Amino acid sequence: MRVAEEKADADHHRLPQFYLKRFAGKAGKLEVVDPKSGAMQLLLPKEAFAEAGYYTGRLGEGGEPLALVEVLYETIEDAAAKAIRRLVKGTAPGALSVDERAKVAEFLATQMTRGESFKQTTGDFIDEISKTVLKLRATHAGDSWPDFVKSVGGTEDEQRMTAKQFVEAIDNDRFKIVPSAEQLLNLRLVAVEQMAEIFMFFSWHCVRFEQPCLFTSEEPVTYWQEPTPENQFFGIGAETTDEVRIALSPRLALVLVRPQFGYIDGQVAGTQTEAALLNFGSLIFRDGVPVVRSPDVQHHPLPRSMFTDSPVMPVFRGGPVIRG
Repeated sequence: MRVAEEKADADHHRLPQFYLKRFAGKAGKLEVVDPKSGAMQLLLPKEAFAEAGYYTGRLGEGGEPLALVEVLYETIEDAAAKAIRRLVKGTAPGALSVDERAKVAEFLATQMTRGESFKQTTGDFIDEISKTVLKLRATHAGDSWPDFVKSVGGTEDEQRMTAKQFVEAIDNDRFKIVPSAEQLLNLRLVAVEQMAEIFMFFSWHCVRFEQPCLFTSEEPVTYWQEPTPENQFFGIGAETTDEVRIALSPRLALVLVRPQFGYIDGQVAGTQTEAALLNFGSLIFRDGVPVVRSPDVQHHPLPRSMFTDSPVMPVFRGGPVIRG
């Protein structure tokens, strides 16, 4: 608790520094690129994706600000860093102990929920669901309407509204319902254990490249699913993805493959094709998030233009890395 209090106003990182350091150049800096504008910054790992108090919340109404989630993330990162270091140095994924595998799986799971994309999509979902519920309650409030507005913390202006005016305000998107910091922090953590357990039972593969050629992004863990007519209009999650991918360094990617395909843990030598698919997945899985690359790496393969221009690419995710 003392550490959580001390870290409440400190810089919190959406990407761990131990991970970012793998992509730093000889001068110790990263290239962080906005894929939409092309703007590039040279940053130290401690400067990248950092924001004061990003994971700070309060225990109870009026409680002191605490960075309990930041402390938890640091614990998970420290535990996973040792196992990831072994993989980078050449250890085969099948040689990891069950405990090491669990720690890396937990690290992958936290990275799916700790960034800005999760904050945005979760906020939009809560806004939409909450407004739907409020509309239903307002429509059926009857004579209890004034009490209802007070119960949901309505402002004085909102308390003077009629139920019909309130519903119209929702339909016209005149206000937004935003989750509290504490609610969002809870939602960031609630699925981590389940996701980590799912990842544990995939087959794990190290794709190693002779030359450094991979970049990563603010959202380093990506999913890929074989496109079918049935799934092409649906999202991809931990329970539906065929592959889970992360570049662990410019020369190494970890790819997890769904157990139904019958693969065992292993290592493969990556070619230009695998590098292109991995880089393209990092670029488009969370469209528009900053790309992270080493200033010392001159060539980052991407699929040829006719491939990326395909109308199925938003679903196709660049093809399988281990299978195919």
